[in-house]
Amino acid sequence: MCCPEIPKEEYVITKPTFFGAALKDPICVAALGKQVHAALCPNTTIVDFETGHWVQNALPDKVNEELLKWVKSVAS
Repeated sequence: MCCPEIPKEEYVITKPTFFGAALKDPICVAALGKQVHAALCPNTTIVDFETGHWVQNALPDKVNEELLKWVKSVAS
């Protein structure tokens, strides 16, 4: 075996994470992303965006606003 298996207890990310859910993305389905984050990232902030896959291109000001809000919340 070339790569050791990662123990399941190491799957969980405890650091703060941010997930921007693109509610109109038919490929990266927001509900699935939210489910994964809920299970593996207990310290996550999830923000819904009413757009398709390229959230940062479709709503750059809103994404930056939400990211800045999140950064300030984890920095304090």
